[in-house]
Amino acid sequence: MLLAVDFPAGFGAQAKAKIFSNELLPLVPNVYVSAPSLLKGTYVPGVAMQGACLVATRPLKDEEVFVDYRLSPNITDRPSWYVPVDDDEEARRWTKP
Repeated sequence: MLLAVDFPAGFGAQAKAKIFSNELLPLVPNVYVSAPSLLKGTYVPGVAMQGACLVATRPLKDEEVFVDYRLSPNITDRPSWYVPVDDDEEARRWTKP
């Protein structure tokens, strides 16, 4: 299950409650490709960083968890670590009709 996670900014009422300190923000393993913007509708007041969390819906033991990032095969600089989970599904997804 994929859940959205917001790291609250350390200002205003949240700073008084010490929910999340600005000193901890550099430790959040997440970076934006482009900064949140009011014009793009990606800015959320009171949120320093947005993220995602994968939660297992059943106990996991001695098994690997795979996430298909669905990167296009047309990207010339796909990361060396990326391997499609299902070649047939990738072909169906990215083949133009």
